[in-house]
Amino acid sequence: SDLTGHVFTLKNGKSKSKGIAWSGFVGASSTIALIPTVPLFVDFLVNARTKDKQDINVVGSLTVRLDPSTAVSKFDFTVTPKGASTTDWMAQIKAMVIQQVLDPIRNKAKSLTVEEATVAHTVFSEIVQTEITKDGNLLKANGVNTIACSITGADAANDEVQNTIGAKELQEKLTASDLAVHSRRIKAAENDRTIKQFEVETQ
Repeated sequence: SDLTGHVFTLKNGKSKSKGIAWSGFVGASSTIALIPTVPLFVDFLVNARTKDKQDINVVGSLTVRLDPSTAVSKFDFTVTPKGASTTDWMAQIKAMVIQQVLDPIRNKAKSLTVEEATVAHTVFSEIVQTEITKDGNLLKANGVNTIACSITGADAANDEVQNTIGAKELQEKLTASDLAVHSRRIKAAENDRTIKQFEVETQ
């Protein structure tokens, strides 16, 4: 057997580490577990409700890395002699991730209005990462170590509400743009007056 990843041999309920990219003979009474050593990306979508009773959808991704010595006894990473997984262990990890991000996101959403929530990507990301990296967290206890949390979207579930927020944001941007243009025009006019005054005084 010639496999990449962290390899363990399993026999009689016990595991033995063979290290990374191990190549060797496997006895008939033993099986092989292959644990990925590269970062894994787990996408999630959480439905939450804001303090003004609006439903929102928070979309994100958790980047995790497995601790082989712990994860080998928590999930079934057994593979065929050619290295193909015999179970869908990634689905189990994804379910565990979703379970752990639900409460932090939903609890935080309760303290925000829908308008605040739709721009709170960083806030949601930080609260999730803080909660799931605490000692005793289920992910950590199962050998799933969090590297980073990224929130890529937070939108009102109701299209009309989202469109209203979008229209308001657009209006605020246009107003800010108009103010900037007005400010530049005032400054330009002041510069013109200064130049003309200088020209008069130096004639």
